[in-house]
Amino acid sequence: MINPQGGNVVPGTIMYDSTADCVKVYSQHATGGTSPEGWGPCLNTPATPSVEANCAQNGFEGTYLNGAALSGAKFTVTLTNNSFSNVTIASQASDLTLSGVSGISVSTVTPASSTLIPGQSVLITYNLTGTPTSTGTLTGAWKKLSLTCTNSVTVQSGTINSLNCTTGALTGTVEDKVAASGVTKVINYTATGTFQYPALSIPSTGATGLTMNIPAGTITNGSGGLTFTITGQTDVIANNETANATFTVNLGGQTCNFTIPITILAKCGSADVTQLVEITSPLTGKVWMDRNLGANRPALSSTDHAAYGCLIQWGRLSDGHGNVTWRSSTSADNKPSTTTLSSTDTPNNGGLFISTTTSNGDWRSPQNNNLWQGVAGINNPCPSGFRVPTQAEINAEIGSINNTADAFGSVFKFPASGIVGYNVNNITSAGVGLNLTSSDVSTTGAGRQYTNFTATTKTFVGNGGRGSGTPVRCIKN
Repeated sequence: MINPQGGNVVPGTIMYDSTADCVKVYSQHATGGTSPEGWGPCLNTPATPSVEANCAQNGFEGTYLNGAALSGAKFTVTLTNNSFSNVTIASQASDLTLSGVSGISVSTVTPASSTLIPGQSVLITYNLTGTPTSTGTLTGAWKKLSLTCTNSVTVQSGTINSLNCTTGALTGTVEDKVAASGVTKVINYTATGTFQYPALSIPSTGATGLTMNIPAGTITNGSGGLTFTITGQTDVIANNETANATFTVNLGGQTCNFTIPITILAKCGSADVTQLVEITSPLTGKVWMDRNLGANRPALSSTDHAAYGCLIQWGRLSDGHGNVTWRSSTSADNKPSTTTLSSTDTPNNGGLFISTTTSNGDWRSPQNNNLWQGVAGINNPCPSGFRVPTQAEINAEIGSINNTADAFGSVFKFPASGIVGYNVNNITSAGVGLNLTSSDVSTTGAGRQYTNFTATTKTFVGNGGRGSGTPVRCIKN
């Protein structure tokens, strides 16, 4: 500053500083001690307020999620008495104004009134209630007379607590080489708040070619289910893939997976041909087919239902009665049945399975022991030059095969195809049992000879019902 009247400024001059907006004194020692003369500091610097409000120390407390009801949420203000006398302050809900996110209000304030002695502080708590209706920044502006302070918190998207791929319904089936249609899967969830998810398109693994789809949407607070649509087409045989399609769902930091078995058709009608691939036994040198009749391939595992094949009644021709629609490794639809026994070697019943409750368990009455006897035998179901093996030929190959695991581990890769009981038209033991039938009739009764395998056992049965439907593995003549 300069002397408006001209000349030097004399120590002791008091003048208003328009730049600093304050009054200053010109002193011999402006800053004390031996410093040169000059203008000193402002004389009218604002004093510390008598009461100070602080929202930054605590501010918003609790969890704030879109769509989730508040629990234990609050906004706190620290008031400090900086004066030399007692101060009484009354508090009410209207002191706090909330903005930015709607759905939230102040329910109560504690304490309602506070008397502070000099130097004392108090925490005023505004308890919050309601449900945030959106994400965004929630701002709290506190005002009491000339005192003000603000604070803010981010309202986050809701959270998914769990995904469950097991309990939700699966509607429809997927058949190999057929475009999936009308197939849906429900994924159950639990969530806190509202969670918006993007459109999802999840490819299958294992059996490839399928996609699990859902458009963008919103998950609401609580529990519910998301319905996905499954589209696409598999070709597990051409791709040499497992006959099971697996999907892994990742959403909101949670993961689950599920598997859809691919439906496989095993056909053994008069016009159906099983691919003929030969394998040679390292034990006997005999040549066998590498798969069961009606199977789409040699087994990839003991429970590969694409390799189970047909389940054919002993002595019957390949007329379609042994066809199976394999839904999975443990479930299937076999051909409808009739209880009308056949009096001829070739039942004229349109390829129906014949169920019987007769004591000999045979589909034919009277019985004919000459069926399936040799490559030129009556009703030989095998390709040209092949036939159903004798029990002696089976025994020569299975000396070291003692269970279903051994059976698959052998050169034959026998799968656990199960069996259709002669007196009940349903498939049992699929995925856990193997019935190796022979062309031999029983020497002790009216049945057939076969060997049965489970996960732990091997059992020769010398008199089994001829009406049972079993897999057939052909040997070269």
